[in-house]
Amino acid sequence: MQTENVFIRQLKKHPLSFLYRLIKNIVFSLFFFCLVLVVLYIAGNYQNFQAESQQLILSTLSFSSIVLLIFSILIFGETIIRLITKGEKLKSVAVLLTMIFNILFSLVCMSFSNVVYYLSEGF
Repeated sequence: MQTENVFIRQLKKHPLSFLYRLIKNIVFSLFFFCLVLVVLYIAGNYQNFQAESQQLILSTLSFSSIVLLIFSILIFGETIIRLITKGEKLKSVAVLLTMIFNILFSLVCMSFSNVVYYLSEGF
């Protein structure tokens, strides 16, 4: 009897590709990071943060929401391909709904941070 490689056994247990799981984890991490930045900005308004600190939070929120948008669209497309080719209905639909929510959340965060940043700099 031939012993199987540990890596091959892990791949049989978890059929999702490494890159798919990595990007999905990055998306969820970026979602929580954007959420923390929004809460930090709101708390900063009540705690009287300096204007430079608020602008740094807003520019970081803008950048991270752009990256979240790109990775969410990437996972959305890959999940549609997995839905068509492999037929994993329930998991794929749940991931699709989550990515649609992430795309909308990143668009709201990006527009909010850009509008507030440009308003805070003045005309």
